[in-house]
Amino acid sequence: MKYRWVAGISAITLLAACSGTADDPIDLDVENAAALIEEADTAFAEGVLAGLDPVTTGDEATSRCYFSGPAQLSSAISCGPLRTLGTDEPTWYTAPLIRKQSREGIRLSLAATEWTVAPAGEDLHRPDGLEPAPIAALPEPQAPTLPESNVARWFPEAPSMPT
Repeated sequence: MKYRWVAGISAITLLAACSGTADDPIDLDVENAAALIEEADTAFAEGVLAGLDPVTTGDEATSRCYFSGPAQLSSAISCGPLRTLGTDEPTWYTAPLIRKQSREGIRLSLAATEWTVAPAGEDLHRPDGLEPAPIAALPEPQAPTLPESNVARWFPEAPSMPT
């Protein structure tokens, strides 16, 4: 009987510990959401957009960074879209985030600017309300061209001249 009573108290304690409180991270705001998005946009422009090859298109006007889901629960940031030659699907890049939590709120920072290609997250949003551009809004990528020296030429034989 004594063990049932202890088990009952433990279950109630566990249930209370799992319920939300005022310090629950879901209730806290991200203090630096707008500043983090600006920092990520700059890092993405310098680290990815500046080095795009000709078969991929994107620019700062159409390719931006977004939180996936609630900002306070994000573990990565998604940036894009980019358009790659030969595909109708957008390309997205992600970078991990570091979360620091205090009673005042949550501060997020980019863990690194090592971008990896990954699918875009769900429910993409930014503090400024901008939404991802549709892939049709991105310029069509250009197929690479060969230098003139690499182009094969065919020269027909000249007609033979009577001697």
